[in-house]
Amino acid sequence: MAFSPALGLAVQVAERGQIYTSYDLNLWVPRASGTTDDLRAVTFFNGRVVVTGAAGRVLYADGAGEFQPGVLAAPTTDWLESVTASATLAVAVGDSGAIYTSTNGVHWKR
Repeated sequence: MAFSPALGLAVQVAERGQIYTSYDLNLWVPRASGTTDDLRAVTFFNGRVVVTGAAGRVLYADGAGEFQPGVLAAPTTDWLESVTASATLAVAVGDSGAIYTSTNGVHWKR
């Protein structure tokens, strides 16, 4: 789960592509992810929501809206287990020592 005080938005990810968002932590709205892959981590990156998960799955959305697939420089079967971000760089880590970075949350390189 991740929370952005600036946006007043909380995002929770789960198995089978489940994503939920909330502006008050009481009412949780399911969002379409476009995948049934397990989702493992979520963070905020300059107002953009970034989600990672099974088989190199990366999703992003600007706010609580529609989630889109991110682009890895090369396909992978590595699960991306965690994601974090600074003001200028997002970093996802996972299986087999995988480390991916992105400057926009959309395009990722290993």
